[in-house]
Amino acid sequence: MKKIAFVAYFFFEEDGVASLRARVLSDELKKRGHDLDIITKKSFGEKAQNSKLLWSLQVFRHLMRKDYDKLFVTCGPFWHLRFILSACLIRKKKFIVDIRDPWSANLKEGFGGNQPRASEKVIKRAEFWEKIMYKYSEHIWAVTEGMKESHKEVVGSTDKFTVVYNGHDIDVDRYADVSTEKNDVLTYVCLGKFVEYGHERAERALKKLRDVNQQAGHDYIIEFIGTNEELTSPIIKNLGMEKHVRFIPRMPYQEAIMRASKADIGLGMMRNEEIEHGTKTFDYIGLGLPIFDCFTKGSLFHQFFEPYLTLTKTVEIPLETRRKFSRRNIFKSVIDVFEE
Repeated sequence: MKKIAFVAYFFFEEDGVASLRARVLSDELKKRGHDLDIITKKSFGEKAQNSKLLWSLQVFRHLMRKDYDKLFVTCGPFWHLRFILSACLIRKKKFIVDIRDPWSANLKEGFGGNQPRASEKVIKRAEFWEKIMYKYSEHIWAVTEGMKESHKEVVGSTDKFTVVYNGHDIDVDRYADVSTEKNDVLTYVCLGKFVEYGHERAERALKKLRDVNQQAGHDYIIEFIGTNEELTSPIIKNLGMEKHVRFIPRMPYQEAIMRASKADIGLGMMRNEEIEHGTKTFDYIGLGLPIFDCFTKGSLFHQFFEPYLTLTKTVEIPLETRRKFSRRNIFKSVIDVFEE
């Protein structure tokens, strides 16, 4: 049994889908008998929760005092990482860093072009701490090959990196008997954010969806579950797709998954197809839903997910594939690093 300081700033369901990865991993570590000290945004009270600096100082103080064998930290955010790594270096503790999103790469590219490029000062500071992270860490996890390779320019090597795919936390057997022919009207479903990943990308994706269905003579409907209606509606109206769209308010994750399982094809986008896979992508696969192909042919994302992409045809995804991408199965293949 190991005593593990487990830092997951975003850990609760209210924090969105990004928190699922941390919760599933913590469950698997507990099943292995490890003693976890789980540190979240709520760990140091309301005042610290409302101040990045105060929370960072509190986590540094906590890690300097507590007894633990090694530390695990999942990022983002990244603003606390310098305090966490400093505590580990001072105390000579082993640490594992889980990178759900790249740090300096996103700053350089403006998060897929959705924001301005960060200043050189901010980028250099991020690169400095990435080098420290790489030099002294025991293991670094990245969620895609592209994300792993994006660090080579900064740290010079990726030997410490392991690709640990995001995966899904869906009970595949619960949806094992889902038919590929479920609806009289071809139904697409989008879970969560859409336009936030790029207005022009969103418009191109929806135009393509409209056009391929018109060419095939299909009636269709898109269900946006928990998607920002205010941002999305102008694009829908501009494309004349109002009668083909239904907005459904945000709901608890399991309810959203149940609703999505009744659709035929999943819909989503990436900010950067060279370094991202997306969470909802694996949710669709877990449900047995193929994914609407609005991606750039030849991108790393397109190459990886090509067997599961479609336009208007329903595609059966084997149960074996759906189980392979379960978070719990993915973690079982790498969890031994906590016991080294």
